Amino acid sequence: MKTAIVVTGYESSGSALIARTVSHVIGSCARFGDWTGHGANRPVGAPGLVLHRSIPCGRPRHWHDDPEELRALLSGYDRLRFVVTTRDLTLSVASRVRR
Repeated sequence: MKTAIVVTGYESSGSALIARTVSHVIGSCARFGDWTGHGANRPVGAPGLVLHRSIPCGRPRHWHDDPEELRALLSGYDRLRFVVTTRDLTLSVASRVRR
């Protein structure tokens, strides 16, 4: 069964780290850190896809208002799995300030 995993979360919620970890654990990356955790770990359509999307995402920033965007992008997969990351707001703000 061909599965795609979408990892999403607010900026500084740890979503990129989780995306990198998932990609490594499912065997899509030979070594932890081979992928930055941003965007997709491999071409869309390939097995073992992990797609990271921050909330909001892109330039200019936009929200995922339309689930059809992901359905269309990932239509070649039998199963979609979603991981939503969260973090205490004070830690998230502090992390962004330090950047």
